[in-house]
Amino acid sequence: PVSASGGSISECFHKIEAKTGKSLELGLCGVIVLGNEIAKEGVLATTSILLSGAIISPGAFLVQADECSAEDIIRKSTLLTFDSATVLTELIFAAEKSTGNKPVTLLAFVSDSSGKSQSAVAPLMKMKEAPELSGDTGSGGGGQQKKFEPVELSENAMYKKGRLVGRLSLEASRGLSYSDRHDTKGVLVCPDFTIGGVNIGTLSGTVTKCGFKVETEITDGRPKARLKAEVTLKATDRERVNAVAIEKDLTYAQLDEAFRENFSRVVKNDIEKAYSESCLVDCDIFEIEQKLYRFHTKDYKKFMETGKNLLAECETEISVKIVVI
Repeated sequence: PVSASGGSISECFHKIEAKTGKSLELGLCGVIVLGNEIAKEGVLATTSILLSGAIISPGAFLVQADECSAEDIIRKSTLLTFDSATVLTELIFAAEKSTGNKPVTLLAFVSDSSGKSQSAVAPLMKMKEAPELSGDTGSGGGGQQKKFEPVELSENAMYKKGRLVGRLSLEASRGLSYSDRHDTKGVLVCPDFTIGGVNIGTLSGTVTKCGFKVETEITDGRPKARLKAEVTLKATDRERVNAVAIEKDLTYAQLDEAFRENFSRVVKNDIEKAYSESCLVDCDIFEIEQKLYRFHTKDYKKFMETGKNLLAECETEISVKIVVI
């Protein structure tokens, strides 16, 4: 990859064109990688220029380098164990249908960062050294060039006013992903699945649909929010569950209720973690403030005049509905 430094984005682009002797075709750019250091300083101005100047497609994905530079990600992506010019884009497309991920476009990042809460998220990306394969041949002088492979996107970075302020844990990232309305979201794993008083261990289900709603109000000057998730899943490995149900003489209704209770516990715990971790850095990842401003403008303005922190004062309820098919 070719890189350049300069006093402006335009200057960097001109230097790259001078090095390559070619005009940059940035309209084909599928992924923007934010480096760790620049993200901590703030990237809203840079991303806004890329968007408003129509330099890069608003639909280009945006990711955060995980404790490394963007250059490190780009360079290692050219040393993969397989050949693909669009590997980073393909990785994000795959993440769209996986529980725990919420891919973000350039347009969405700038829009969220410029909204009322000035809060945004982006997937964390990193590369790892690939294991050596039998039959690999060394390069030049007996040395062997290292190969890399991307790590599955499973955690998210949080931003406030375009500045990197923290990261969501694996559980919290799963909780955030339920707010991303995709028809399929991978596999949901439920540890300690209990039915009829018997713990049968870990059970999984394939998520076929996610629905998420944020309801807000301000009562007696106090902001309130209700985060409602509805997850439709197809339970797998029913044999163990059915064996216990037969032994305990459970009805179909009791069997269905066990699935709903166990999986709703997992989803609710993940959403609670997402909410609590984001509140610690005052990052409104569920856009509660935007909802309050839009639907309760007058009361919202009165509350903001008090100078109190909205997320700290907000009474939030989380409810989960599981539909088993």
